[in-house]
Amino acid sequence: MGRYLQKDWMSEHLRSYRYGGDGILIIASGLEDSDFAKKLQIFQSEYAKLNQQLKEPATLSIGYATGTVADEEELRQLIQQADNYLYQAKKQGKDRIIGKEQK
Repeated sequence: MGRYLQKDWMSEHLRSYRYGGDGILIIASGLEDSDFAKKLQIFQSEYAKLNQQLKEPATLSIGYATGTVADEEELRQLIQQADNYLYQAKKQGKDRIIGKEQK
C-alpha cells in the first residue's frame, strides 16, 4: 500500500505519513474539499482491486476531515476529527469512507 501511495497517488498537493498502528495520515493542500473526497473514493476503489490479488485480503476504512488550519493546535484538532470518523467507519462495518467537508 505504501508503494502504491508514493508512486501513483502522491503529488505536490498530497503527502502521506504513517499514523498510529496501521493508519496512514494524508495531508492535502491546494485542493478543493470535494476534489479530495473524490480522490479518497478513487483510492478506495483502486485498493479494492489490489486487495483482490492478496492471499489475505484486508479492509480499508477511511475517516477524513477537511479545513484550513492557522496553527498547530487547529491541525491537531482536524487530525483528531478525521481519526474519530475513521473509528466510526470501522464500527459501521469497515470498507467505508466517513468524513466531513468544510462548508
